[in-house]
Amino acid sequence: MTRNVAESLNNVLAAARNYPIVPLIEYIRATLMGWFNTRRTLASETSNTLTPKVEEILATNFELSTGFSFRRINQDEFEVRNKEGVPFLVNLETQACSCHEFQMLRIPCCHAIVAALRSETRVDSLVGIEYTTAFWNKAYECSIYPVTMSAPTLPVGDDFSSLNLKPPNTRRPPGRPRKTRIRSRGEFGGGLPRRLNICGRCGSFGHNRASCKMPI
Repeated sequence: MTRNVAESLNNVLAAARNYPIVPLIEYIRATLMGWFNTRRTLASETSNTLTPKVEEILATNFELSTGFSFRRINQDEFEVRNKEGVPFLVNLETQACSCHEFQMLRIPCCHAIVAALRSETRVDSLVGIEYTTAFWNKAYECSIYPVTMSAPTLPVGDDFSSLNLKPPNTRRPPGRPRKTRIRSRGEFGGGLPRRLNICGRCGSFGHNRASCKMPI
């Protein structure tokens, strides 16, 4: 599982995090509406069977498969050795490879591409249907519409002129508001590296003069 959608939204919403709740929701809606329209147009203009990203991955795997050796084991299984002579077991029927890339991504790896080409099997037929242009169009076939303003319907005879609506009572939390997102476990990068403390007494790293315990 990846969090590409969440990370993309976090990056786009950096400028709108301080908005009130209603403008923030409207900002998200307008952003998604633009994304859907752009991707829907791009998908409708693509004439290939597979999406451009998958075509790029297959081209890269095809270049990596240069120089691989091939042996047929039976009707569906093949032995493919890379340039270093390491053997890999490929099964085109179950769409699996001993490197586990084929069955995990549902995109033929470099070993499966060798087996498919040598056995006269179409490589695009081994790609999962989720990566086809038809599914790409289906993902963005819906449209996101704005929330139109309509006149409120109030009960006849009720007088609301005496109402004095105020915002709810809130208390600002102490400290400076957080601007950066809290990184999840296992996520790296971001920010400047911490500067190591150098002791002015002994010249070592990791502590300062006040906490130095080195004998002089």
